[in-house]
Amino acid sequence: SEMCIRDSLYTFPAAILVAYNFYQNQSNLLKLNEQKKQAELDALKNQLNPHFIFNTLNNLYALALKKSDQTPLVIEKLSNILDYILYRCNDKFVSLKNEITLIENYIDLEKVRYGKRMHVCFTYKVDNNFTIAPLLLLTLLENACKHSTSEELNRSTINIQLNTKNDEIYFGIENSKPSHLK
Repeated sequence: SEMCIRDSLYTFPAAILVAYNFYQNQSNLLKLNEQKKQAELDALKNQLNPHFIFNTLNNLYALALKKSDQTPLVIEKLSNILDYILYRCNDKFVSLKNEITLIENYIDLEKVRYGKRMHVCFTYKVDNNFTIAPLLLLTLLENACKHSTSEELNRSTINIQLNTKNDEIYFGIENSKPSHLK
């Protein structure tokens, strides 16, 4: 009986120490996962293709030289995109409506850039209460624009559909591609 008491005196603190270590490890793992998610979000924000910005500025320069009526539109759209990416999408989740505005601004700039060579059809029907991780849809759109505007294509087409139903978001995007990839 004395042996049992002595063993329990050692066992109880050891169990507490094991439980504490487990809690600390779980807490550290959660912090690491949160830091990883934040790093992924930051990388996504920084992923806005630098070529897109460079090309837009070049287009803006060309429009300004021509004294084009589209110059103010390009400045406004680019300004809105940069403002949103740099200052207004710092939360883990943002309004789906704001992401739609971002997509529309991006599409408008790509249409100025490619003119009649690019046709984009963007349809959506969404509930105003939906939120989404920022810039996810833009990344997919950038990819579709990049792959559909090959020099081999006389005219590229991009079809985008976005709908919400119940607690789900449906996003579909199709783009034309050069014949050697079909």
